Amino acid sequence: MCGILFTNKPAITKDRFITALIQMDYRGPDAARCYAESDAGKLGHNRLKIQDLDNRSNQPFASEDGQHQIIYNGEIYNFHELAQKHRLELRTTSDTEVLLKLYLKMRHSSGRWFLGSQACWALRCEKMRSLARAFSSSRRA
Repeated sequence: MCGILFTNKPAITKDRFITALIQMDYRGPDAARCYAESDAGKLGHNRLKIQDLDNRSNQPFASEDGQHQIIYNGEIYNFHELAQKHRLELRTTSDTEVLLKLYLKMRHSSGRWFLGSQACWALRCEKMRSLARAFSSSRRA
């Protein structure tokens, strides 16, 4: 499983945040210590590549307009079906992109469609506002 890290506390410096992320390197040997920062907080991700092996799916994953970023850990079993059902145009084959696009399209109501187990944080980079949302599901496909 990947390692994810989030803080919205300005007192936590980038160096301190990266130090914490380093402690989780073993969780994501394929793309470790990936970092993004905005006025809303800091996101860190250590990726274990399972679905989409391409680096374009590394995280934090940004929306096409760059206004939103997400870190994600888990697996959405039905992400292909959701992408087709909601006619999502994708640039990757990653369930992370489907998660972000559906969240942006449907907001909080999108969580009920995901089959799998996941946890995520999303940041809106403008207006210093966090769209932090953590959720989990024990439903199985």
